[in-house]
Amino acid sequence: MKPEVGAKNAGWFHAGLILFALVFGHGCTPETPPGDTISDAAARAESIGSDVYPKRTYAGVEALFARYRCAITRRNLNGDLDADSVRKWSRFRTRIREGATRTVNFGGRFVIVEWGCGTSCQSGAAIDLSDGKIYELPVSEWSREYRAESTLLIVNPPSRTPSENDRPEFGYPAYYVWQPGDFQLLFDTRDMERDAAGDL
Repeated sequence: MKPEVGAKNAGWFHAGLILFALVFGHGCTPETPPGDTISDAAARAESIGSDVYPKRTYAGVEALFARYRCAITRRNLNGDLDADSVRKWSRFRTRIREGATRTVNFGGRFVIVEWGCGTSCQSGAAIDLSDGKIYELPVSEWSREYRAESTLLIVNPPSRTPSENDRPEFGYPAYYVWQPGDFQLLFDTRDMERDAAGDL
């Protein structure tokens, strides 16, 4: 009977560790194959290029969202917006305060708010529902795509990009992932186009 009790205690211990990580951690860890590391996956993805980060077709995009899947740890803002962030974003306070009333739509604990900034230009911010801090989004020309349960952000996503014949260079898809404090660029497909042309 003692081994069975020990096994039960071990099971409860492991369950407690998982619960602790979800509640107190960021809850958003990119998934990698068994035996692989995130750095290995990033290096391999860079070498593969468009096969991993689609440029003209939507095929493969959902797999990327799944790769950067995370748990939802906050659904709504608990408390007030961060005072320093509010001062920094005072020009857009109406949009920010309206966005802060919404439910999580990115990265497990963020609300993304977007607005126009001119012709072929969309700006925006990500509100951290856990502490009310506000972060700037990468500027987009043809919108963005994101998920509540993923830390991946696509600027100018393939599904919303004009055809190859009339799409300007600045409209190529770019892939970002949220890291603590900022959006990190994973891959910009315009760089791939420049390499192919050889003179851009």
